[in-house]
Amino acid sequence: MLSLSAVHSPQNIWEIIECSLRFIFNDNDSNYMQLLNRVGRPALFNGRVHYILILVYKSLNGLTLEYNTNMFSYKTHSIQ
Repeated sequence: MLSLSAVHSPQNIWEIIECSLRFIFNDNDSNYMQLLNRVGRPALFNGRVHYILILVYKSLNGLTLEYNTNMFSYKTHSIQ
């Protein structure tokens, strides 16, 4: 039986997703990225980067909660 901390490590989560996709598609030959492409989902890392970029955009443009908006600020730099 896996411990809760073991399940939450990124490597174990990727392995669980990969095994699930292999079972669903009955495919033992494709690599992880090919399996993700078949279901139209990005890799976990890409999904997290996408989420972070959206949060930063919304925060800088006042489209999210004040808590998030206060985390970021515009800085201007002049080139001399």
